[in-house]
Amino acid sequence: MRLFSNLYVSRPSSKHLDHLAIPAGFLSGGSTPYALGNGSPRVLRNANGDAHKKSLGVVVAGYLRCLLDGRRARIGEGIRSRLSERILERERIARELHDTLLQGFQGLVLRLGADARKLSPDDPIRHAIENTLDLADQTLAHGRNRVRDLRETGWDGETLIEKLETLCEGLSCGHSAEFHIHQSGPPHDLNVIVRDELFFIFREAILNASRHARCTQIKCIVTYERTGLQVECQDNGCGIPPEFLRDCQTPNHWGLIGMKERASALGGGFSLKSNAGSGTHIVVRVPAKIAYS
Repeated sequence: MRLFSNLYVSRPSSKHLDHLAIPAGFLSGGSTPYALGNGSPRVLRNANGDAHKKSLGVVVAGYLRCLLDGRRARIGEGIRSRLSERILERERIARELHDTLLQGFQGLVLRLGADARKLSPDDPIRHAIENTLDLADQTLAHGRNRVRDLRETGWDGETLIEKLETLCEGLSCGHSAEFHIHQSGPPHDLNVIVRDELFFIFREAILNASRHARCTQIKCIVTYERTGLQVECQDNGCGIPPEFLRDCQTPNHWGLIGMKERASALGGGFSLKSNAGSGTHIVVRVPAKIAYS
């Protein structure tokens, strides 16, 4: 038994809450002793003979708060552990792709090119093979870029906001819409997986808006808060038709499904609001313990 300001507290069992600590002065006034045994508080005795219900409520509230904080900490730690595992898995996949698929594909391209050079320069078959080889080279270059993306989580030093700005600058050359990227709050260093996944989510959102929304403005805001990171994308286009929002649950539409899955894997919340003629607003929020490195 421990005495804290006239409050007698027995240590809870480790099964329920072995990190609970009630500081001195937690309860002020009164002399009602409580025991927190077997995970539930009970009144032991009262010097005045009356239970102090208000004090008991404070004890219960503090007990539940400690339980909730402990659960949140365990969930956050579990998600961070899984994100670290994903980094290692990405590097393993990149090695496998490079050493097997890409190297083998490169060998086939070289062999096919050598066979094509044995044909006459005017032979139409040679021209067809060379055209195919050009497409193969493009595919090979794309594959190398994906391997590089898997291995290089640093983006050459670019932050999330800079990566989004680069994307919008490239799209603005062939699009009439205005692109606006804003940052709010003091920036934090992000977990590399969180940063990558958020970029993929909002790249999809920005591309969808530029291709299908018939909008004149696309705005993306990255907000750093003490409690978490929020990223949102909003356009003033035609909105997403209700039938598409229903169909996006089928295997034929992967864009929105992929965005939701990525946000869920981060332990974040995903919100999409869209009405005909009023544009689309997508928001992803990730808790600070997960988002910030």
